[in-house]
Amino acid sequence: MHVNALETARAVDRPSREAMLQRHPSVHTFWNQNSDLFAQAWAE
Repeated sequence: MHVNALETARAVDRPSREAMLQRHPSVHTFWNQNSDLFAQAWAE
């Protein structure tokens, strides 16, 4: 079974709301590590 980028992007563990609001460094890392995946998912 083939998993597409959209399904993979939906399954990614996201940083907590609090971490995002506090601009925790892990949020920056999250976006850097997943930006290509999210771009592919958006294109689908």
